[in-house]
Amino acid sequence: VDCDNFFPMCFDLTSPAEVEDFEETFKFSKCIALLKRFLSQVNRTRVVRGAGRTTKVPMHRQDVIEMALRICERKLLGIDEVIAHDAGTELQRVTAAEWEVLVTIDIVRPSKPYKPYVRKAKLTAAEQNKKNQKKKKKVDE
Repeated sequence: VDCDNFFPMCFDLTSPAEVEDFEETFKFSKCIALLKRFLSQVNRTRVVRGAGRTTKVPMHRQDVIEMALRICERKLLGIDEVIAHDAGTELQRVTAAEWEVLVTIDIVRPSKPYKPYVRKAKLTAAEQNKKNQKKKKKVDE
């Protein structure tokens, strides 16, 4: 029995190679999700108002959809095609430039700008005390 068909996909995140595989799978999954969303909304448009007129434009950016499609096509290349290519297995990876674009696309609302989550810096003990005092002051009022 092939374990990839029987067990859900899993990664050992203590192994650098497995972390790399996880990241690549995650990026590829985003491409698939974008294409699925595009196909489900292919005929939908959004209204853009400006300069005294209203225009209907597609929900998805064509360049992003074409890029996601190219990434998926590369991923599906046969082993002979991958070996024959100068880039080898790197050919099937999502490049840093491609990911820079993909990370800014919200799958649910593709026409809206998306700001990736960034973890806030930890507060120092003094800053945390000050913040707690402000909260307590508001509660007391």
